[in-house]
Amino acid sequence: MAVSTYMKNAVLDAFFGVGAVMMSLHTADPGTTGANEVSGGSYARQQVAYGSASAGQIKNIATATFTNLPAGTITHVGFWKNGQFCQGAALTASRTVLAGDGLYFSADNIAHLVS
Repeated sequence: MAVSTYMKNAVLDAFFGVGAVMMSLHTADPGTTGANEVSGGSYARQQVAYGSASAGQIKNIATATFTNLPAGTITHVGFWKNGQFCQGAALTASRTVLAGDGLYFSADNIAHLVS
């Protein structure tokens, strides 16, 4: 069944536009539960701000900033709402960080789409 662009945009706006969506970092695939989340240092999930959906996708409108991370290799990110894990995704390239490093995801670099 085909889904119109209007419906895709409405679904994305409803989910990402209402309530806080939090982003997490992971050292391996988070699966369907949010497993392998980074811990240590001053690591904490970060809220991601989104614009309005267009063409069946929605993007962040501000930088998501993680600071004072523990040493390790980040391979995936995850997204949470109301304390519930919703979605994980592999980074296009793993990021190795040293203790105290930061990791930044600039505006327009986090995108969700409905296909």
